Amino acid sequence: MVNNERNRDDYSWLRRVREALVEIAPVMTKVVFWSDVSLAGIDQGSDGIILAGRVSHDWDMEEMKTYQAELELIRGTRRPLLGICAGHQLIALAYGGEIGPVKVINGQRSQVKGYLPCRVVKGDPLFQGLGGEITALEFHSDEVKSVPPDLEVLASGEACRVQVIRHRTRPVYGVQFHPEWHNPAYPDGRVLLANFLEMVKG
Repeated sequence: MVNNERNRDDYSWLRRVREALVEIAPVMTKVVFWSDVSLAGIDQGSDGIILAGRVSHDWDMEEMKTYQAELELIRGTRRPLLGICAGHQLIALAYGGEIGPVKVINGQRSQVKGYLPCRVVKGDPLFQGLGGEITALEFHSDEVKSVPPDLEVLASGEACRVQVIRHRTRPVYGVQFHPEWHNPAYPDGRVLLANFLEMVKG
């Protein structure tokens, strides 16, 4: 699991991701801070990879150069990979996509938040058992603005057009929402994470 917080001692998003995974299966996880990432180290030492949220820095391209090792991991890994929120945005960026604010009102970025639906536009094993719509927690102020040719959109929503992406030939997925924050009223995130773990196991 790659920690994309600004502070290496901040595990806010990762803690819940790990709890959600362990609720599904007895997985062992290792956390690597984004600046310590290496393709060889992670690819050889893991069965699957999760990129957690936060990054932002207003997606300044000069500052994003410091994320080159993580972008190389995204482009080079052959392991199943799931990017959540900012991890999803990093996947798009790795292949030449653009990231930007969902909306700016009076100079302030507006946030998309709450349990919101998105519709599946292309079937995939990640959606096994979910039907044509997914409802999961949204909590972000940036989004993928353009999807590069190496990636395809699998799900889309009204508040945010690019909700789920996948690499066209490898099991590299990004979800804009937070599947780890599922609950009995909104169980879709749990199903999606369980499907991802099946890919890792396989």
